[in-house]
Amino acid sequence: MGVDHVGIGSDFDGINSAPQQLDDVTNMPLFTKELMNRGYSKKDIRKILGEKFYKGI
Repeated sequence: MGVDHVGIGSDFDGINSAPQQLDDVTNMPLFTKELMNRGYSKKDIRKILGEKFYKGI
């Protein structure tokens, strides 16, 4: 699918369990840091974190 087709949000309503260490939105920097550790570009990280939704892409 790739970064153009996924997005991560902060709405945790309706889920039974969150990913490890993502108990709430205050831990999102940990997610961002892990994407960086895995070699994602800043442009791709912005896409994953929702930039494309604001631009209507």
